[in-house]
Amino acid sequence: MACPVCDQVDVAGRGLTANASLVLTITDVHSGQLVIPETRITTDNSAGFAREFDLDLARHPALLGNLYAPQRRHLGAGRGYQGQRPGPLPARWLLAL
Repeated sequence: MACPVCDQVDVAGRGLTANASLVLTITDVHSGQLVIPETRITTDNSAGFAREFDLDLARHPALLGNLYAPQRRHLGAGRGYQGQRPGPLPARWLLAL
């Protein structure tokens, strides 16, 4: 699939605690800007989650996602990088935690 505007990032986590309330942040790696501020995430019965966020991936091609327990205990990080590639970028891409 090709598109002129890259406007969505999918975030998924697996192997966590079932039905847990967690906090997700996403930061632009190059600028250090927090592009998705602290957002509550709740895992499902199978100990995972999946969320979609509107985000201009042309402006923020390198992302770092962090997942925290409510007490700010760091649970994991995932990094996504669009990179240099010919042609249009996909409309969305996955940041797996």
